[in-house]
Order: sequence, then C-alpha cells, then structure tokens
Amino acid sequence: MKRWFKAKRGGPSGNPPSPFLSEAKDGNLLPGKPVNVVVVVVEDEDVIRGAICEWLHGAGYEAFGAASAKDAQRLLLEHKSTPMILITDLALRGDGGWSLAQWAWERFPNLPVVFMSGYIDEFTVRSALGHRHTAFLQKPFSLDALVKSLRSLIAA
Repeated sequence: MKRWFKAKRGGPSGNPPSPFLSEAKDGNLLPGKPVNVVVVVVEDEDVIRGAICEWLHGAGYEAFGAASAKDAQRLLLEHKSTPMILITDLALRGDGGWSLAQWAWERFPNLPVVFMSGYIDEFTVRSALGHRHTAFLQKPFSLDALVKSLRSLIAA
C-alpha cells in the first residue's frame, strides 16, 4: 500500500510524535511550544484522516477528525469559542469540501481553510482560493507542507 504522506519525525511510519514540536527555518521539526488552535480535519479515507490528525497532534495542534461534512459541522459548532482551522478534502463523499467551507464561512467568516485534493480541476481550485483565508495542498503532501500552510494562515 502506498502512503500518501511522508513524516520527517513521528507519525504513522516513524517514532511516536512529541506533543511539542515546531518547525525550524530549514523545515525540520524541532522541540517547541504547543499551538493553541483546534484543527478540524475532514477526510473520508480513515487512514489518511488518522495520519493527518496524528501528525498534527505531534506538531502541537489539537486535531479532531471528521469523516463527513456533517461530522465536521458538529465539531466546528462544538469548538466555536476556540481559534480554529478547517482542513478538508475537496472530493468528500456526499457534500464536498467546498460546500462545507461555504457553510462554515456563513457562521465563521474569518475561518482559515486548507483545501486538499488528489484530483483537481482549475475551476475548483480557483474558487477555493478566492477566499482570503485559504490554502491548497495537492495530495500527496508532506507534513512540512501542511504545517507551513497552517502557520501562514494563522499568521495572516
């Protein structure tokens, strides 16, 4: 089975991740402070969702996985008083990631969203990136790319 993600330290294929990791200038993960942001990861593939949540926990984020847009909506409403970031696959079964993001922006206008997909078309990506608090990751992607996207959205 081919893995979609590559972990530099920790994660499904490495040593147990530390809850206190940060990113150095060279992109490697080093000991640091935990991040006070809730990340909702929406991915209908269990293995991928689990890997992303595990790596985010290792990088100091509080991450919750959702297998569907409906589950993600519940999580977003439960954590509405905490700074949040939504990471969603664009090609979810049922309501897609784009519909989920639009629902979320109606309730949380400044919610940062990272869209991810292994299958892209130019129109979808342009639409997704039209909001000011968005990033896009093409699958497969590395943990470093994910953490950089999150940090750039947090800093914005």
